[in-house]
Amino acid sequence: MLYHKLAKRRRPVLELAVGTGRVARYLAEQNIPVVGLEISPNMLRQARENISKESALVQRNISLVEGDMRDFDLGRKFPLAIVPFSAFQHLLAIENQMRALQCIRHHLAENGHLVIDVFDPKLEMCLPGGGLTREMVGEVVHPETKLRWKIFLDARENIVEQQVLHAEWRFVELASDDQVLRQYYWRLSLRWFYRFEMQHLLERSGFTIVNLWSDYQFSPPAYGKRQVWFVRKA
Repeated sequence: MLYHKLAKRRRPVLELAVGTGRVARYLAEQNIPVVGLEISPNMLRQARENISKESALVQRNISLVEGDMRDFDLGRKFPLAIVPFSAFQHLLAIENQMRALQCIRHHLAENGHLVIDVFDPKLEMCLPGGGLTREMVGEVVHPETKLRWKIFLDARENIVEQQVLHAEWRFVELASDDQVLRQYYWRLSLRWFYRFEMQHLLERSGFTIVNLWSDYQFSPPAYGKRQVWFVRKA
Protein backbone atom coordinates (compact mmCIF):
# COMPACT_ATOMS: atom_id res chain seq x y z
CA MET A 1 0.00 0.00 0.00
CA LEU A 2 1.20 3.49 -0.88
CA TYR A 3 0.51 4.78 2.61
CA HIS A 4 2.63 2.05 4.16
CA LYS A 5 5.61 2.78 1.93
CA LEU A 6 5.45 6.50 2.69
CA ALA A 7 4.92 5.96 6.42
CA LYS A 8 7.76 3.49 7.05
CA ARG A 9 10.27 6.29 7.67
CA ARG A 10 7.74 8.86 8.82
CA ARG A 11 6.09 7.72 12.02
CA PRO A 12 3.83 8.29 13.87
CA VAL A 13 1.12 9.10 11.32
CA LEU A 14 -1.81 11.47 11.68
CA GLU A 15 -4.82 10.23 9.71
CA LEU A 16 -7.63 12.71 9.08
CA ALA A 17 -11.15 11.31 8.58
CA VAL A 18 -10.06 7.91 9.89
CA GLY A 19 -13.58 6.51 9.37
CA THR A 20 -13.91 2.90 10.47
CA GLY A 21 -10.14 2.55 10.70
CA ARG A 22 -9.35 0.49 7.62
CA VAL A 23 -6.13 2.33 6.70
CA ALA A 24 -5.13 2.87 10.33
CA ARG A 25 -5.47 -0.84 11.10
CA TYR A 26 -3.33 -1.77 8.11
CA LEU A 27 -0.57 0.64 9.14
CA ALA A 28 -0.79 -0.50 12.76
CA GLU A 29 -0.27 -4.11 11.64
CA GLN A 30 3.07 -2.95 10.21
CA ASN A 31 3.94 -1.49 13.64
CA ILE A 32 3.34 2.09 12.51
CA PRO A 33 1.63 4.18 15.23
CA VAL A 34 -1.43 6.11 14.01
CA VAL A 35 -3.49 8.88 15.56
CA GLY A 36 -6.86 8.94 13.82
CA LEU A 37 -9.16 11.97 13.83
CA GLU A 38 -12.85 11.52 12.97
CA ILE A 39 -15.83 13.88 13.20
CA SER A 40 -18.55 11.20 13.17
CA PRO A 41 -19.32 9.50 16.52
CA ASN A 42 -20.90 6.58 14.63
CA MET A 43 -17.75 6.06 12.55
CA LEU A 44 -15.62 6.21 15.69
CA ARG A 45 -17.84 3.68 17.41
CA GLN A 46 -17.43 1.29 14.49
CA ALA A 47 -13.68 1.94 14.34
CA ARG A 48 -13.28 1.11 18.02
CA GLU A 49 -15.31 -2.07 17.57
CA ASN A 50 -13.15 -3.10 14.60
CA ILE A 51 -9.93 -2.36 16.45
CA SER A 52 -11.07 -4.33 19.51
CA LYS A 53 -11.08 -7.47 17.34
CA GLU A 54 -7.49 -6.95 16.22
CA SER A 55 -4.21 -8.08 17.74
CA ALA A 56 -2.57 -6.42 20.72
CA LEU A 57 -0.05 -4.86 18.32
CA VAL A 58 -2.78 -3.12 16.33
CA GLN A 59 -4.64 -1.97 19.43
CA ARG A 60 -1.45 -0.56 20.93
CA ASN A 61 -0.58 1.38 17.77
CA ILE A 62 -3.89 3.20 17.20
CA SER A 63 -5.25 6.20 19.09
CA LEU A 64 -8.62 7.63 18.07
CA VAL A 65 -9.78 11.21 18.63
CA GLU A 66 -13.15 12.78 17.88
CA GLY A 67 -12.62 16.06 16.07
CA ASP A 68 -13.11 18.22 12.99
CA MET A 69 -10.21 18.46 10.52
CA ARG A 70 -11.05 22.14 10.05
CA ASP A 71 -10.41 22.98 13.70
CA PHE A 72 -8.48 20.67 16.01
CA ASP A 73 -5.49 20.87 18.34
CA LEU A 74 -3.71 17.68 19.38
CA GLY A 75 -0.80 19.50 21.01
CA ARG A 76 1.84 17.59 19.05
CA LYS A 77 3.56 17.42 15.66
CA PHE A 78 3.73 14.57 13.14
CA PRO A 79 6.21 13.74 10.36
CA LEU A 80 3.34 12.54 8.13
CA ALA A 81 -0.38 13.27 7.81
CA ILE A 82 -2.73 11.50 5.42
CA VAL A 83 -6.25 12.24 4.14
CA PRO A 84 -7.16 9.07 2.21
CA PHE A 85 -9.85 8.12 -0.27
CA SER A 86 -11.54 11.42 -1.19
CA ALA A 87 -12.29 12.40 2.42
CA PHE A 88 -11.04 15.94 1.69
CA GLN A 89 -13.74 16.28 -0.97
CA HIS A 90 -16.44 16.39 1.69
CA LEU A 91 -15.27 19.96 2.36
CA LEU A 92 -17.39 21.84 -0.17
CA ALA A 93 -16.42 25.45 0.58
CA ILE A 94 -13.00 26.95 -0.16
CA GLU A 95 -12.92 28.50 3.31
CA ASN A 96 -13.28 25.06 4.92
CA GLN A 97 -10.66 23.54 2.61
CA MET A 98 -8.18 26.27 3.56
CA ARG A 99 -8.93 25.93 7.27
CA ALA A 100 -8.36 22.18 7.14
CA LEU A 101 -5.08 22.47 5.25
CA GLN A 102 -3.78 25.16 7.58
CA CYS A 103 -4.75 23.12 10.64
CA ILE A 104 -3.04 20.02 9.22
CA ARG A 105 0.05 22.08 8.39
CA HIS A 106 0.17 23.34 11.98
CA HIS A 107 0.34 19.71 13.15
CA LEU A 108 3.26 18.78 10.86
CA ALA A 109 6.84 18.76 12.08
CA GLU A 110 9.45 20.78 10.23
CA ASN A 111 9.73 19.30 6.71
CA GLY A 112 6.72 17.12 7.53
CA HIS A 113 4.71 15.63 4.67
CA LEU A 114 1.05 15.31 3.75
CA VAL A 115 -0.64 12.78 1.45
CA ILE A 116 -4.03 13.92 0.20
CA ASP A 117 -6.07 11.81 -2.20
CA VAL A 118 -8.97 13.01 -4.39
CA PHE A 119 -10.49 11.72 -7.62
CA ASP A 120 -9.52 13.29 -10.93
CA PRO A 121 -12.82 14.38 -12.52
CA LYS A 122 -13.89 13.01 -15.88
CA LEU A 123 -15.39 15.84 -17.90
CA GLU A 124 -18.50 13.86 -18.83
CA MET A 125 -19.22 13.44 -15.12
CA CYS A 126 -19.07 17.21 -14.61
CA LEU A 127 -21.91 18.14 -16.95
CA PRO A 128 -25.07 19.82 -15.60
CA GLY A 129 -28.02 17.72 -14.54
CA GLY A 130 -28.27 14.19 -13.23
CA GLY A 131 -31.16 11.95 -12.32
CA LEU A 132 -31.65 8.24 -11.75
CA THR A 133 -28.82 6.06 -13.00
CA ARG A 134 -29.08 2.63 -11.27
CA GLU A 135 -25.53 2.07 -12.49
CA MET A 136 -23.31 -0.61 -10.97
CA VAL A 137 -19.92 1.03 -10.58
CA GLY A 138 -17.95 -1.65 -8.80
CA GLU A 139 -17.74 -4.94 -6.94
CA VAL A 140 -15.48 -5.78 -4.01
CA VAL A 141 -14.84 -8.75 -1.74
CA HIS A 142 -14.98 -8.09 1.99
CA PRO A 143 -11.53 -8.95 3.42
CA GLU A 144 -12.97 -10.67 6.50
CA THR A 145 -16.27 -12.30 5.45
CA LYS A 146 -15.08 -12.99 1.86
CA LEU A 147 -18.58 -12.09 0.66
CA ARG A 148 -19.12 -9.93 -2.41
CA TRP A 149 -20.47 -6.41 -2.27
CA LYS A 150 -21.90 -4.70 -5.35
CA ILE A 151 -21.77 -0.91 -5.45
CA PHE A 152 -24.46 1.03 -7.31
CA LEU A 153 -24.74 4.72 -8.12
CA ASP A 154 -28.51 5.06 -7.97
CA ALA A 155 -28.82 8.79 -8.59
CA ARG A 156 -26.66 11.86 -8.98
CA GLU A 157 -26.94 15.59 -9.49
CA ASN A 158 -24.16 17.92 -10.55
CA ILE A 159 -24.09 21.54 -9.41
CA VAL A 160 -21.56 22.64 -12.00
CA GLU A 161 -21.25 26.23 -10.78
CA GLN A 162 -20.08 24.91 -7.40
CA GLN A 163 -18.18 21.85 -8.71
CA VAL A 164 -20.27 19.69 -6.38
CA LEU A 165 -21.65 16.21 -6.98
CA HIS A 166 -24.65 15.03 -4.96
CA ALA A 167 -24.94 11.24 -5.16
CA GLU A 168 -27.01 8.38 -3.78
CA TRP A 169 -25.09 5.12 -3.40
CA ARG A 170 -26.33 1.62 -2.67
CA PHE A 171 -24.15 -1.18 -1.27
CA VAL A 172 -25.50 -4.71 -1.68
CA GLU A 173 -24.04 -7.69 0.20
CA LEU A 174 -24.44 -11.02 -1.61
CA ALA A 175 -24.36 -14.59 -0.34
CA SER A 176 -22.32 -17.22 -2.18
CA ASP A 177 -25.47 -18.11 -4.18
CA ASP A 178 -26.01 -14.42 -5.14
CA GLN A 179 -28.94 -13.96 -2.77
CA VAL A 180 -29.11 -10.44 -1.34
CA LEU A 181 -28.23 -10.48 2.36
CA ARG A 182 -28.54 -6.77 3.10
CA GLN A 183 -28.36 -3.33 1.53
CA TYR A 184 -27.04 0.00 2.73
CA TYR A 185 -27.89 3.41 1.30
CA TRP A 186 -25.58 6.38 1.50
CA ARG A 187 -26.10 9.96 0.36
CA LEU A 188 -23.11 12.23 0.03
CA SER A 189 -21.91 15.43 -1.56
CA LEU A 190 -18.38 15.78 -2.92
CA ARG A 191 -16.49 18.76 -4.31
CA TRP A 192 -14.41 17.88 -7.35
CA PHE A 193 -10.99 19.45 -7.94
CA TYR A 194 -9.16 19.93 -11.20
CA ARG A 195 -5.47 19.13 -11.07
CA PHE A 196 -4.01 22.63 -11.21
CA GLU A 197 -6.74 24.01 -8.96
CA MET A 198 -5.66 21.48 -6.33
CA GLN A 199 -2.00 22.39 -6.83
CA HIS A 200 -2.78 26.08 -6.34
CA LEU A 201 -4.83 25.34 -3.20
CA LEU A 202 -2.00 23.31 -1.64
CA GLU A 203 0.68 25.87 -2.48
CA ARG A 204 -1.50 28.71 -1.24
CA SER A 205 -1.89 26.83 2.05
CA GLY A 206 1.86 26.62 2.64
CA PHE A 207 2.88 23.35 1.00
CA THR A 208 5.50 22.48 -1.59
CA ILE A 209 4.54 19.87 -4.18
CA VAL A 210 6.81 16.81 -4.01
CA ASN A 211 4.94 14.42 -6.30
CA LEU A 212 1.58 13.56 -7.83
CA TRP A 213 0.41 10.04 -8.68
CA SER A 214 -2.72 8.70 -10.39
CA ASP A 215 -3.12 5.59 -8.23
CA TYR A 216 -1.71 3.79 -5.19
CA GLN A 217 1.11 2.19 -7.20
CA PHE A 218 2.95 5.51 -7.78
CA SER A 219 1.85 5.77 -11.43
CA PRO A 220 2.30 9.17 -13.14
CA PRO A 221 -0.64 11.59 -13.45
CA ALA A 222 -3.45 10.35 -15.70
CA TYR A 223 -6.81 11.80 -16.69
CA GLY A 224 -9.88 10.49 -14.91
CA LYS A 225 -8.11 8.37 -12.28
CA ARG A 226 -6.84 9.62 -8.91
CA GLN A 227 -4.92 12.65 -7.74
CA VAL A 228 -2.67 11.40 -4.96
CA TRP A 229 -0.72 14.45 -3.82
CA PHE A 230 2.50 14.11 -1.83
CA VAL A 231 3.46 17.52 -0.45
CA ARG A 232 5.87 18.95 2.12
CA LYS A 233 5.37 21.67 4.69
CA ALA A 234 7.06 24.77 3.28
